[in-house]
Amino acid sequence: GATLMMRSLAEQTAKLPGADFAAPDGDFGADTINAMRHGTQSALRGLVQTMAERWAERQGTWPEVIATGGDAQALFAGWE
Repeated sequence: GATLMMRSLAEQTAKLPGADFAAPDGDFGADTINAMRHGTQSALRGLVQTMAERWAERQGTWPEVIATGGDAQALFAGWE
């Protein structure tokens, strides 16, 4: 999830800082941590969207997607 992605960015790169995942501020990252949060959020939202679209194409109906877990609110708040 988001926490693992943020941890991996910090641990597997030489210069990125460690930070917890939280809902990013604004439309774009104005600083490194906010940019990391935007990238993480965009990656996971994109994954969910792609999976839902593939389901819809194959099943002929749009699935009901329910996000759960500790990061769900920060990842998907305001997303329709």
